[in-house]
Amino acid sequence: MKQGTRPSRTSAWLVAALLFALCAAVLAQSGAESATPASPGASDAKAPAGEPSAQKPGEGQPQELSKEPKPPGVPVIVDGREIMRIYTPAGPYTAEMRARGLEQKLAVLGSDPSYDEKELTMEEDNGGTEFLYRGLPMGRLTDEDAKAEGFSRKEFSDNILKIAKETIRAYREEHSAQAVLHNTLFAILALATLALVLLLTRIGHRWLEKQVDRWCEKDGWLGRRSTLGVLGHVHLVRVVLFCLRLFRLALALVFVYIALAAVFSLFPWTRELAVILADYGLAPVKALWGGFLKYIPNFLFIAVVCVLAYFAGRLLKWFFDRIGEGEITISWLDPEWSGAYYRILRTFVFLGVAVIVFPYIPGSSTPAFKGISIFLGALATFGSSTSVSNIMNGLVLMSMRPFHTGDWVRVGETEGKVVEVSLLVTRIKTPKNVIITVPSSLIVGSHILNYSEEAKSGPGLVVHTTVTIGYDTPWRQVHELMIGAARLTAGILDEPAPFVLQTSLDDSYVSYQINAFTREACDQPRLYGELHQNIQEAFNAAGVEIMSPAYHAVRDGNTVTIPEGQRPAGYEAPAFRVNVKES
Repeated sequence: MKQGTRPSRTSAWLVAALLFALCAAVLAQSGAESATPASPGASDAKAPAGEPSAQKPGEGQPQELSKEPKPPGVPVIVDGREIMRIYTPAGPYTAEMRARGLEQKLAVLGSDPSYDEKELTMEEDNGGTEFLYRGLPMGRLTDEDAKAEGFSRKEFSDNILKIAKETIRAYREEHSAQAVLHNTLFAILALATLALVLLLTRIGHRWLEKQVDRWCEKDGWLGRRSTLGVLGHVHLVRVVLFCLRLFRLALALVFVYIALAAVFSLFPWTRELAVILADYGLAPVKALWGGFLKYIPNFLFIAVVCVLAYFAGRLLKWFFDRIGEGEITISWLDPEWSGAYYRILRTFVFLGVAVIVFPYIPGSSTPAFKGISIFLGALATFGSSTSVSNIMNGLVLMSMRPFHTGDWVRVGETEGKVVEVSLLVTRIKTPKNVIITVPSSLIVGSHILNYSEEAKSGPGLVVHTTVTIGYDTPWRQVHELMIGAARLTAGILDEPAPFVLQTSLDDSYVSYQINAFTREACDQPRLYGELHQNIQEAFNAAGVEIMSPAYHAVRDGNTVTIPEGQRPAGYEAPAFRVNVKES
Protein backbone atom coordinates (compact mmCIF):
# COMPACT_ATOMS: atom_id res chain seq x y z
CA MET A 1 0.00 0.00 0.00
CA LYS A 2 2.79 2.42 0.87
CA GLN A 3 4.69 1.67 -2.35
CA GLY A 4 1.74 2.67 -4.49
CA THR A 5 0.90 5.79 -2.58
CA ARG A 6 3.67 8.12 -3.66
CA PRO A 7 3.36 7.44 -7.42
CA SER A 8 -0.39 8.11 -7.17
CA ARG A 9 0.18 11.47 -5.52
CA THR A 10 2.94 12.38 -7.98
CA SER A 11 0.76 11.40 -10.91
CA ALA A 12 -2.10 13.46 -9.52
CA TRP A 13 0.04 16.58 -9.35
CA LEU A 14 1.47 15.97 -12.82
CA VAL A 15 -1.95 15.46 -14.35
CA ALA A 16 -3.27 18.57 -12.58
CA ALA A 17 -0.37 20.58 -13.98
CA LEU A 18 -1.01 19.06 -17.41
CA LEU A 19 -4.68 20.05 -17.23
CA PHE A 20 -3.85 23.64 -16.36
CA ALA A 21 -1.19 23.81 -19.09
CA LEU A 22 -3.59 22.30 -21.62
CA CYS A 23 -6.36 24.71 -20.70
CA ALA A 24 -3.96 27.63 -20.91
CA ALA A 25 -2.75 26.48 -24.32
CA VAL A 26 -6.32 26.06 -25.55
CA LEU A 27 -7.32 29.48 -24.30
CA ALA A 28 -4.20 31.02 -25.83
CA GLN A 29 -4.87 29.29 -29.15
CA SER A 30 -8.51 30.37 -29.20
CA GLY A 31 -7.47 33.85 -28.23
CA ALA A 32 -4.89 33.97 -31.03
CA GLU A 33 -7.38 32.69 -33.55
CA SER A 34 -9.97 35.24 -32.49
CA ALA A 35 -7.58 38.16 -32.12
CA THR A 36 -8.52 40.90 -34.53
CA PRO A 37 -7.86 44.61 -34.37
CA ALA A 38 -10.28 46.26 -32.04
CA SER A 39 -13.09 48.13 -33.67
CA PRO A 40 -13.06 51.87 -33.39
CA GLY A 41 -16.12 51.66 -31.18
CA ALA A 42 -14.48 49.32 -28.72
CA SER A 43 -11.15 51.13 -28.37
CA ASP A 44 -9.66 54.54 -27.89
CA ALA A 45 -9.99 55.17 -31.62
CA LYS A 46 -6.42 54.12 -32.45
CA ALA A 47 -5.84 53.29 -36.10
CA PRO A 48 -4.20 49.94 -36.96
CA ALA A 49 -0.57 49.81 -38.00
CA GLY A 50 -0.03 51.00 -41.54
CA GLU A 51 -3.12 53.19 -41.55
CA PRO A 52 -3.07 56.96 -41.33
CA SER A 53 -2.97 58.16 -37.76
CA ALA A 54 -6.03 59.90 -36.40
CA GLN A 55 -3.79 62.58 -34.92
CA LYS A 56 -2.18 63.70 -38.21
CA PRO A 57 -3.10 67.20 -39.24
CA GLY A 58 -5.03 67.71 -42.39
CA GLU A 59 -7.00 64.48 -42.08
CA GLY A 60 -10.14 66.28 -41.03
CA GLN A 61 -10.25 65.10 -37.42
CA PRO A 62 -10.86 67.98 -35.01
CA GLN A 63 -8.90 67.60 -31.78
CA GLU A 64 -11.85 68.63 -29.69
CA LEU A 65 -13.94 65.64 -30.83
CA SER A 66 -12.06 63.33 -28.46
CA LYS A 67 -13.26 65.43 -25.55
CA GLU A 68 -16.91 65.11 -26.45
CA PRO A 69 -18.85 62.21 -24.90
CA LYS A 70 -19.65 59.49 -27.44
CA PRO A 71 -23.33 58.78 -28.09
CA PRO A 72 -24.43 55.20 -27.43
CA GLY A 73 -23.98 53.12 -30.54
CA VAL A 74 -25.30 49.76 -31.75
CA PRO A 75 -22.47 47.20 -32.14
CA VAL A 76 -22.04 45.14 -35.29
CA ILE A 77 -20.96 41.68 -34.05
CA VAL A 78 -19.93 38.74 -36.22
CA ASP A 79 -19.07 35.44 -34.58
CA GLY A 80 -18.65 37.10 -31.19
CA ARG A 81 -16.30 39.84 -32.51
CA GLU A 82 -17.28 43.47 -32.58
CA ILE A 83 -16.43 45.13 -35.90
CA MET A 84 -17.83 48.61 -35.45
CA ARG A 85 -20.66 50.65 -33.94
CA ILE A 86 -23.43 52.44 -35.78
CA TYR A 87 -24.66 55.60 -34.11
CA THR A 88 -27.14 57.31 -36.45
CA PRO A 89 -30.08 56.27 -38.65
CA ALA A 90 -29.88 56.49 -42.44
CA GLY A 91 -33.05 57.25 -44.35
CA PRO A 92 -35.86 54.94 -43.16
CA TYR A 93 -33.40 52.60 -41.39
CA THR A 94 -32.65 53.03 -37.69
CA ALA A 95 -29.19 52.40 -36.25
CA GLU A 96 -30.40 49.03 -34.92
CA MET A 97 -31.72 47.98 -38.36
CA ARG A 98 -28.51 49.07 -40.05
CA ALA A 99 -26.36 47.07 -37.57
CA ARG A 100 -28.42 43.89 -37.85
CA GLY A 101 -28.52 44.05 -41.64
CA LEU A 102 -24.72 44.44 -41.90
CA GLU A 103 -24.24 41.54 -39.45
CA GLN A 104 -26.37 39.21 -41.57
CA LYS A 105 -24.63 40.12 -44.81
CA LEU A 106 -21.14 39.66 -43.35
CA ALA A 107 -22.14 36.28 -41.86
CA VAL A 108 -23.43 35.20 -45.29
CA LEU A 109 -20.09 36.16 -46.84
CA GLY A 110 -18.27 34.07 -44.21
CA SER A 111 -20.35 31.02 -45.15
CA ASP A 112 -20.12 31.59 -48.92
CA PRO A 113 -17.71 29.03 -50.52
CA SER A 114 -17.05 31.41 -53.42
CA TYR A 115 -16.12 34.33 -51.20
CA ASP A 116 -13.31 36.46 -52.59
CA GLU A 117 -11.74 38.91 -50.18
CA LYS A 118 -10.63 41.24 -53.00
CA GLU A 119 -14.25 41.83 -54.01
CA LEU A 120 -15.01 43.44 -50.60
CA THR A 121 -14.48 47.19 -51.15
CA MET A 122 -15.47 50.66 -50.02
CA GLU A 123 -16.72 53.35 -52.39
CA GLU A 124 -17.15 56.97 -51.38
CA ASP A 125 -19.77 59.38 -52.59
CA ASN A 126 -20.96 62.77 -51.48
CA GLY A 127 -23.24 61.54 -48.66
CA GLY A 128 -21.11 58.73 -47.23
CA THR A 129 -19.17 55.54 -47.95
CA GLU A 130 -20.80 52.43 -49.41
CA PHE A 131 -19.79 48.97 -48.19
CA LEU A 132 -19.75 46.85 -51.42
CA TYR A 133 -19.20 43.23 -52.33
CA ARG A 134 -18.91 42.58 -56.02
CA GLY A 135 -20.60 45.90 -56.58
CA LEU A 136 -23.63 45.02 -54.43
CA PRO A 137 -24.26 47.37 -51.45
CA MET A 138 -23.99 45.81 -47.97
CA GLY A 139 -24.11 48.87 -45.79
CA ARG A 140 -23.37 52.56 -45.61
CA LEU A 141 -21.03 54.52 -43.34
CA THR A 142 -21.96 58.13 -42.63
CA ASP A 143 -20.01 61.15 -41.47
CA GLU A 144 -21.91 61.03 -38.18
CA ASP A 145 -20.68 57.47 -37.52
CA ALA A 146 -17.09 58.54 -38.15
CA LYS A 147 -17.36 61.69 -36.02
CA ALA A 148 -18.80 59.68 -33.12
CA GLU A 149 -15.59 57.59 -33.19
CA GLY A 150 -13.30 60.61 -33.60
CA PHE A 151 -12.16 59.72 -37.13
CA SER A 152 -12.58 61.22 -40.54
CA ARG A 153 -14.87 59.24 -42.80
CA LYS A 154 -11.93 58.06 -44.97
CA GLU A 155 -9.95 56.76 -41.96
CA PHE A 156 -13.03 55.22 -40.45
CA SER A 157 -14.01 53.34 -43.63
CA ASP A 158 -10.45 52.05 -44.18
CA ASN A 159 -10.28 50.71 -40.60
CA ILE A 160 -13.67 49.05 -40.87
CA LEU A 161 -12.78 47.42 -44.19
CA LYS A 162 -9.60 45.92 -42.76
CA ILE A 163 -11.35 44.67 -39.63
CA ALA A 164 -14.21 43.19 -41.65
CA LYS A 165 -11.83 41.28 -43.94
CA GLU A 166 -9.87 39.84 -41.00
CA THR A 167 -13.07 38.92 -39.18
CA ILE A 168 -14.51 37.08 -42.21
CA ARG A 169 -11.17 35.35 -42.74
CA ALA A 170 -11.11 34.16 -39.11
CA TYR A 171 -14.76 33.18 -39.32
CA ARG A 172 -14.13 30.97 -42.37
CA GLU A 173 -11.05 29.39 -40.76
CA GLU A 174 -12.81 28.58 -37.48
CA HIS A 175 -15.85 27.11 -39.22
CA SER A 176 -13.80 24.93 -41.52
CA ALA A 177 -13.92 21.16 -41.10
CA GLN A 178 -10.20 21.00 -40.32
CA ALA A 179 -10.52 23.56 -37.48
CA VAL A 180 -13.57 21.81 -36.04
CA LEU A 181 -11.77 18.47 -36.07
CA HIS A 182 -8.67 19.98 -34.53
CA ASN A 183 -10.67 21.67 -31.76
CA THR A 184 -12.69 18.51 -31.17
CA LEU A 185 -9.50 16.54 -30.55
CA PHE A 186 -8.35 19.21 -28.10
CA ALA A 187 -11.73 19.07 -26.33
CA ILE A 188 -11.61 15.27 -26.03
CA LEU A 189 -8.08 15.47 -24.65
CA ALA A 190 -9.12 18.14 -22.12
CA LEU A 191 -12.14 16.11 -20.95
CA ALA A 192 -10.06 12.93 -20.69
CA THR A 193 -7.48 14.79 -18.65
CA LEU A 194 -10.26 16.15 -16.45
CA ALA A 195 -11.62 12.64 -15.85
CA LEU A 196 -8.13 11.40 -14.97
CA VAL A 197 -7.58 14.30 -12.58
CA LEU A 198 -10.90 13.66 -10.85
CA LEU A 199 -10.04 9.97 -10.53
CA LEU A 200 -6.63 10.72 -9.03
CA THR A 201 -8.22 13.32 -6.74
CA ARG A 202 -10.48 10.60 -5.42
CA ILE A 203 -7.52 8.26 -4.91
CA GLY A 204 -5.59 10.97 -3.12
CA HIS A 205 -8.58 11.74 -0.92
CA ARG A 206 -8.82 8.11 0.15
CA TRP A 207 -5.10 8.06 0.89
CA LEU A 208 -5.41 11.17 3.05
CA GLU A 209 -8.32 9.62 4.96
CA LYS A 210 -6.18 6.61 5.79
CA GLN A 211 -3.29 8.80 6.87
CA VAL A 212 -5.55 10.85 9.16
CA ASP A 213 -6.87 7.69 10.73
CA ARG A 214 -3.31 6.45 11.30
CA TRP A 215 -2.27 9.73 12.86
CA CYS A 216 -5.24 9.61 15.18
CA GLU A 217 -4.36 6.12 16.33
CA LYS A 218 -0.82 7.15 17.16
CA ASP A 219 0.19 9.12 20.26
CA GLY A 220 0.78 12.25 18.23
CA TRP A 221 -0.72 15.71 18.53
CA LEU A 222 -3.96 14.47 17.02
CA GLY A 223 -4.22 11.55 19.43
CA ARG A 224 -3.59 13.25 22.75
CA ARG A 225 -6.66 13.52 24.89
CA SER A 226 -5.36 16.73 26.50
CA THR A 227 -5.12 18.40 23.10
CA LEU A 228 -8.53 17.23 21.98
CA GLY A 229 -10.30 18.84 24.92
CA VAL A 230 -14.05 18.85 24.66
CA LEU A 231 -14.17 17.56 21.08
CA GLY A 232 -12.91 14.10 21.82
CA HIS A 233 -10.98 11.75 19.59
CA VAL A 234 -13.82 10.49 17.40
CA HIS A 235 -15.38 13.93 16.86
CA LEU A 236 -12.09 15.50 15.81
CA VAL A 237 -11.52 12.75 13.26
CA ARG A 238 -14.97 13.43 11.82
CA VAL A 239 -14.24 17.15 11.58
CA VAL A 240 -10.94 16.56 9.78
CA LEU A 241 -12.49 14.09 7.33
CA PHE A 242 -15.38 16.48 6.65
CA CYS A 243 -12.93 19.28 5.84
CA LEU A 244 -11.06 16.95 3.48
CA ARG A 245 -14.30 16.11 1.67
CA LEU A 246 -15.12 19.80 1.28
CA PHE A 247 -11.64 20.48 -0.09
CA ARG A 248 -11.95 17.62 -2.55
CA LEU A 249 -15.35 18.88 -3.73
CA ALA A 250 -14.07 22.44 -4.16
CA LEU A 251 -11.01 21.21 -6.08
CA ALA A 252 -13.19 19.09 -8.36
CA LEU A 253 -15.49 22.03 -9.08
CA VAL A 254 -12.51 24.24 -9.97
CA PHE A 255 -11.13 21.61 -12.37
CA VAL A 256 -14.53 21.12 -14.01
CA TYR A 257 -15.05 24.86 -14.32
CA ILE A 258 -11.68 25.43 -15.98
CA ALA A 259 -12.10 22.48 -18.32
CA LEU A 260 -15.59 23.54 -19.44
CA ALA A 261 -14.48 27.11 -20.06
CA ALA A 262 -11.54 25.85 -22.13
CA VAL A 263 -13.68 23.44 -24.16
CA PHE A 264 -16.40 26.02 -24.82
CA SER A 265 -13.80 28.53 -26.02
CA LEU A 266 -12.65 26.13 -28.75
CA PHE A 267 -15.84 26.28 -30.80
CA PRO A 268 -17.38 29.45 -32.23
CA TRP A 269 -20.91 28.26 -31.43
CA THR A 270 -20.15 28.00 -27.68
CA ARG A 271 -17.56 30.78 -27.35
CA GLU A 272 -20.11 33.10 -25.76
CA LEU A 273 -20.70 30.50 -23.04
CA ALA A 274 -16.95 30.43 -22.36
CA VAL A 275 -16.95 34.20 -22.02
CA ILE A 276 -19.91 34.03 -19.64
CA LEU A 277 -18.20 31.33 -17.55
CA ALA A 278 -14.99 33.33 -17.45
CA ASP A 279 -16.88 36.45 -16.38
CA TYR A 280 -18.79 34.61 -13.65
CA GLY A 281 -15.63 32.95 -12.39
CA LEU A 282 -13.25 35.88 -12.56
CA ALA A 283 -15.62 38.69 -11.60
CA PRO A 284 -15.87 37.64 -7.89
CA VAL A 285 -12.12 37.05 -7.75
CA LYS A 286 -11.40 40.45 -9.29
CA ALA A 287 -13.90 42.11 -6.98
CA LEU A 288 -12.40 40.44 -3.92
CA TRP A 289 -8.88 41.25 -4.95
CA GLY A 290 -9.77 44.84 -5.78
CA GLY A 291 -11.57 45.21 -2.46
CA PHE A 292 -8.60 43.68 -0.67
CA LEU A 293 -6.19 46.14 -2.28
CA LYS A 294 -8.55 49.00 -1.53
CA TYR A 295 -8.85 48.08 2.14
CA ILE A 296 -5.18 47.30 2.80
CA PRO A 297 -4.69 50.60 4.74
CA ASN A 298 -7.81 49.78 6.78
CA PHE A 299 -6.52 46.26 7.47
CA LEU A 300 -3.20 47.70 8.63
CA PHE A 301 -4.97 50.12 10.95
CA ILE A 302 -7.17 47.33 12.36
CA ALA A 303 -4.10 45.12 12.84
CA VAL A 304 -2.24 47.87 14.73
CA VAL A 305 -5.25 48.53 16.99
CA CYS A 306 -5.71 44.81 17.69
CA VAL A 307 -2.01 44.38 18.52
CA LEU A 308 -2.13 47.33 20.92
CA ALA A 309 -5.31 45.94 22.49
CA TYR A 310 -3.67 42.52 22.87
CA PHE A 311 -0.69 43.94 24.74
CA ALA A 312 -2.99 46.14 26.83
CA GLY A 313 -4.90 43.01 27.83
CA ARG A 314 -1.66 41.23 28.71
CA LEU A 315 -0.59 44.21 30.83
CA LEU A 316 -3.94 44.25 32.65
CA LYS A 317 -3.72 40.52 33.30
CA TRP A 318 -0.21 40.85 34.72
CA PHE A 319 -1.26 43.75 36.96
CA PHE A 320 -4.35 42.06 38.40
CA ASP A 321 -2.55 38.74 38.77
CA ARG A 322 0.00 40.52 40.97
CA ILE A 323 -2.85 42.02 42.98
CA GLY A 324 -4.51 38.63 43.36
CA GLU A 325 -1.24 37.10 44.58
CA GLY A 326 -0.69 39.95 47.05
CA GLU A 327 2.47 41.30 45.41
CA ILE A 328 0.75 44.63 44.74
CA THR A 329 -1.53 46.10 47.41
CA ILE A 330 -4.21 48.73 46.84
CA SER A 331 -6.38 49.66 49.81
CA TRP A 332 -9.66 49.91 47.92
CA LEU A 333 -9.07 46.86 45.69
CA ASP A 334 -9.75 43.48 47.25
CA PRO A 335 -7.36 40.78 45.91
CA GLU A 336 -10.29 38.37 45.78
CA TRP A 337 -12.05 40.55 43.22
CA SER A 338 -8.94 41.11 41.08
CA GLY A 339 -10.17 38.61 38.48
CA ALA A 340 -13.54 40.37 38.24
CA TYR A 341 -11.85 43.77 37.86
CA TYR A 342 -9.63 42.33 35.13
CA ARG A 343 -12.58 40.91 33.20
CA ILE A 344 -14.47 44.21 33.45
CA LEU A 345 -11.56 46.28 32.17
CA ARG A 346 -10.79 43.70 29.47
CA THR A 347 -14.42 43.95 28.30
CA PHE A 348 -14.11 47.73 28.12
CA VAL A 349 -10.90 47.35 26.09
CA PHE A 350 -12.66 45.01 23.64
CA LEU A 351 -15.62 47.36 23.34
CA GLY A 352 -13.29 50.27 22.71
CA VAL A 353 -11.47 48.33 20.01
CA ALA A 354 -14.81 47.42 18.39
CA VAL A 355 -15.90 51.07 18.36
CA ILE A 356 -12.57 52.22 16.90
CA VAL A 357 -12.24 49.60 14.14
CA PHE A 358 -15.91 49.39 13.18
CA PRO A 359 -15.75 52.19 10.56
CA TYR A 360 -12.69 50.53 9.00
CA ILE A 361 -14.33 47.12 8.49
CA PRO A 362 -15.14 46.47 4.81
CA GLY A 363 -18.85 46.90 4.20
CA SER A 364 -19.54 48.53 7.57
CA SER A 365 -21.33 51.44 5.87
CA THR A 366 -23.67 49.24 3.80
CA PRO A 367 -27.36 49.04 4.75
CA ALA A 368 -27.12 45.27 5.17
CA PHE A 369 -24.28 45.54 7.68
CA LYS A 370 -26.11 48.25 9.58
CA GLY A 371 -29.28 46.17 9.63
CA ILE A 372 -27.42 43.17 11.04
CA SER A 373 -25.78 45.40 13.66
CA ILE A 374 -29.18 46.77 14.73
CA PHE A 375 -30.62 43.25 14.89
CA LEU A 376 -27.74 41.95 17.00
CA GLY A 377 -28.01 44.99 19.27
CA ALA A 378 -31.73 44.43 19.78
CA LEU A 379 -31.12 40.74 20.38
CA ALA A 380 -28.48 41.51 22.98
CA THR A 381 -30.69 44.13 24.62
CA PHE A 382 -33.78 41.96 25.02
CA GLY A 383 -32.00 38.64 25.49
CA SER A 384 -29.43 39.63 28.10
CA SER A 385 -31.52 41.67 30.53
CA THR A 386 -31.05 39.07 33.28
CA SER A 387 -27.30 38.86 32.65
CA VAL A 388 -26.97 42.63 32.71
CA SER A 389 -28.95 42.73 35.96
CA ASN A 390 -26.64 40.14 37.49
CA ILE A 391 -23.57 42.05 36.32
CA MET A 392 -24.82 45.29 37.86
CA ASN A 393 -25.64 43.51 41.12
CA GLY A 394 -22.20 41.90 40.97
CA LEU A 395 -20.70 45.38 40.85
CA VAL A 396 -22.78 46.24 43.93
CA LEU A 397 -21.39 43.17 45.70
CA MET A 398 -17.87 44.23 44.72
CA SER A 399 -18.41 47.58 46.44
CA MET A 400 -20.22 46.11 49.49
CA ARG A 401 -17.89 43.12 50.01
CA PRO A 402 -20.37 41.29 52.29
CA PHE A 403 -18.33 38.07 52.16
CA HIS A 404 -15.18 36.52 50.78
CA THR A 405 -14.19 33.18 49.33
CA GLY A 406 -13.95 30.66 52.17
CA ASP A 407 -16.54 32.40 54.40
CA TRP A 408 -19.46 30.52 55.92
CA VAL A 409 -22.60 32.39 54.94
CA ARG A 410 -26.33 32.07 54.74
CA VAL A 411 -28.14 33.65 51.77
CA GLY A 412 -31.88 33.25 51.99
CA GLU A 413 -32.42 29.54 52.57
CA THR A 414 -28.91 28.56 51.41
CA GLU A 415 -26.17 28.07 53.97
CA GLY A 416 -22.63 26.88 53.40
CA LYS A 417 -19.07 27.81 52.46
CA VAL A 418 -18.39 30.30 49.67
CA VAL A 419 -16.22 28.55 47.07
CA GLU A 420 -16.38 31.05 44.17
CA VAL A 421 -17.32 34.68 43.77
CA SER A 422 -17.89 36.32 40.36
CA LEU A 423 -19.86 39.16 38.81
CA LEU A 424 -22.73 36.96 37.68
CA VAL A 425 -23.02 34.28 40.38
CA THR A 426 -21.69 33.06 43.72
CA ARG A 427 -21.20 29.36 44.38
CA ILE A 428 -21.85 28.02 47.87
CA LYS A 429 -20.95 24.54 49.11
CA THR A 430 -23.42 23.20 51.67
CA PRO A 431 -22.46 20.90 54.60
CA LYS A 432 -23.71 18.00 52.47
CA ASN A 433 -21.19 18.83 49.69
CA VAL A 434 -23.82 20.27 47.36
CA ILE A 435 -22.69 23.21 45.20
CA ILE A 436 -25.46 25.80 44.91
CA THR A 437 -25.12 28.61 42.34
CA VAL A 438 -26.79 31.80 43.54
CA PRO A 439 -27.27 34.69 41.04
CA SER A 440 -25.91 38.05 42.13
CA SER A 441 -29.35 39.65 41.79
CA LEU A 442 -30.77 37.15 44.31
CA ILE A 443 -27.93 37.81 46.76
CA VAL A 444 -28.42 41.58 46.63
CA GLY A 445 -32.17 41.12 47.11
CA SER A 446 -31.78 38.80 50.13
CA HIS A 447 -30.41 39.18 53.64
CA ILE A 448 -26.87 37.84 54.03
CA LEU A 449 -25.58 36.19 57.20
CA ASN A 450 -21.77 36.05 57.36
CA TYR A 451 -20.62 33.70 60.15
CA SER A 452 -16.92 34.10 59.36
CA GLU A 453 -16.46 37.86 59.65
CA GLU A 454 -16.36 38.03 63.46
CA ALA A 455 -14.77 34.61 63.71
CA LYS A 456 -11.71 35.89 61.84
CA SER A 457 -11.34 39.48 63.01
CA GLY A 458 -13.58 39.84 66.10
CA PRO A 459 -13.88 38.04 69.42
CA GLY A 460 -15.21 34.98 67.62
CA LEU A 461 -18.40 33.42 66.38
CA VAL A 462 -20.92 32.48 69.08
CA VAL A 463 -22.29 28.96 68.72
CA HIS A 464 -25.33 28.31 70.84
CA THR A 465 -27.84 25.60 71.62
CA THR A 466 -30.81 25.33 74.00
CA VAL A 467 -32.00 22.63 76.41
CA THR A 468 -35.12 22.66 78.58
CA ILE A 469 -34.89 21.39 82.16
CA GLY A 470 -37.63 21.09 84.79
CA TYR A 471 -37.96 23.52 87.64
CA ASP A 472 -36.87 20.89 90.19
CA THR A 473 -33.23 21.03 88.98
CA PRO A 474 -31.17 23.95 90.42
CA TRP A 475 -30.26 26.42 87.71
CA ARG A 476 -26.69 26.82 89.00
CA GLN A 477 -26.12 23.10 88.46
CA VAL A 478 -27.48 23.36 84.92
CA HIS A 479 -25.16 26.30 84.18
CA GLU A 480 -22.15 24.42 85.52
CA LEU A 481 -22.94 21.31 83.49
CA MET A 482 -23.49 23.19 80.23
CA ILE A 483 -20.34 25.34 80.56
CA GLY A 484 -18.27 22.27 81.36
CA ALA A 485 -19.64 20.49 78.31
CA ALA A 486 -18.78 23.50 76.13
CA ARG A 487 -15.19 23.64 77.40
CA LEU A 488 -14.72 19.98 76.47
CA THR A 489 -15.67 20.68 72.82
CA ALA A 490 -12.72 21.03 70.46
CA GLY A 491 -12.62 24.44 68.79
CA ILE A 492 -14.37 26.33 71.63
CA LEU A 493 -12.32 29.24 72.98
CA ASP A 494 -11.50 29.52 76.66
CA GLU A 495 -11.53 33.29 76.32
CA PRO A 496 -14.05 34.78 76.02
CA ALA A 497 -15.51 32.19 78.39
CA PRO A 498 -18.71 30.30 77.58
CA PHE A 499 -21.85 31.50 79.32
CA VAL A 500 -25.45 30.37 79.80
CA LEU A 501 -28.61 32.37 79.30
CA GLN A 502 -32.01 31.38 80.64
CA THR A 503 -34.06 32.44 77.68
CA SER A 504 -37.54 31.63 78.99
CA LEU A 505 -39.51 30.44 82.04
CA ASP A 506 -42.23 28.28 80.59
CA ASP A 507 -45.12 26.62 82.41
CA SER A 508 -43.33 23.33 83.10
CA TYR A 509 -39.62 23.93 82.38
CA VAL A 510 -36.84 26.46 81.98
CA SER A 511 -34.96 27.08 78.67
CA TYR A 512 -31.16 27.20 79.10
CA GLN A 513 -29.01 28.43 76.21
CA ILE A 514 -25.27 27.74 76.15
CA ASN A 515 -23.18 30.32 74.26
CA ALA A 516 -19.55 29.62 73.37
CA PHE A 517 -16.99 31.39 71.17
CA THR A 518 -15.10 29.82 68.25
CA ARG A 519 -13.00 30.87 65.29
CA GLU A 520 -13.88 27.82 63.23
CA ALA A 521 -16.97 29.20 61.49
CA CYS A 522 -16.77 26.70 58.62
CA ASP A 523 -16.69 23.81 61.13
CA GLN A 524 -20.08 24.52 62.68
CA PRO A 525 -21.70 21.16 61.85
CA ARG A 526 -18.96 19.31 63.76
CA LEU A 527 -18.96 21.84 66.62
CA TYR A 528 -22.69 21.51 67.20
CA GLY A 529 -22.57 17.75 67.00
CA GLU A 530 -19.73 17.46 69.51
CA LEU A 531 -21.27 20.07 71.81
CA HIS A 532 -24.55 18.17 71.93
CA GLN A 533 -22.69 14.95 72.74
CA ASN A 534 -20.78 16.60 75.59
CA ILE A 535 -23.96 18.13 77.08
CA GLN A 536 -25.68 14.77 77.01
CA GLU A 537 -22.69 13.07 78.69
CA ALA A 538 -22.40 15.77 81.40
CA PHE A 539 -26.09 15.67 82.33
CA ASN A 540 -26.20 11.88 82.40
CA ALA A 541 -23.15 11.78 84.68
CA ALA A 542 -24.82 14.26 87.06
CA GLY A 543 -28.11 12.34 87.09
CA VAL A 544 -30.07 15.19 85.56
CA GLU A 545 -32.67 14.24 83.00
CA ILE A 546 -32.80 16.33 79.84
CA MET A 547 -36.50 16.55 79.29
CA SER A 548 -39.32 19.00 79.22
CA PRO A 549 -41.89 17.78 81.79
CA ALA A 550 -45.57 18.38 81.31
CA TYR A 551 -47.71 18.25 84.47
CA HIS A 552 -51.25 17.08 85.00
CA ALA A 553 -51.27 17.45 88.78
CA VAL A 554 -53.69 17.80 91.71
CA ARG A 555 -51.90 20.35 93.84
CA ASP A 556 -53.11 18.88 97.14
CA GLY A 557 -50.63 16.21 98.26
CA ASN A 558 -47.97 16.97 95.58
CA THR A 559 -44.47 18.12 96.46
CA VAL A 560 -43.69 21.60 95.18
CA THR A 561 -41.26 21.82 92.25
CA ILE A 562 -39.00 24.33 94.02
CA PRO A 563 -35.48 22.88 94.38
CA GLU A 564 -35.03 21.16 97.77
CA GLY A 565 -32.29 23.53 98.95
CA GLN A 566 -34.56 26.52 98.47
CA ARG A 567 -37.65 25.08 100.19
CA PRO A 568 -38.74 26.54 103.58
CA ALA A 569 -37.29 24.89 106.69
CA GLY A 570 -39.33 21.93 107.93
CA TYR A 571 -41.24 21.64 104.66
CA GLU A 572 -43.25 18.43 104.30
CA ALA A 573 -45.35 17.39 101.41
CA PRO A 574 -48.99 17.88 102.27
CA ALA A 575 -51.38 14.95 102.43
CA PHE A 576 -54.24 14.47 100.02
CA ARG A 577 -57.56 15.66 101.39
CA VAL A 578 -60.30 13.26 100.53
CA ASN A 579 -63.91 13.96 101.34
CA VAL A 580 -66.18 10.92 101.42
CA LYS A 581 -69.82 11.65 100.97
CA GLU A 582 -72.19 9.10 102.35
CA SER A 583 -75.20 8.39 100.29
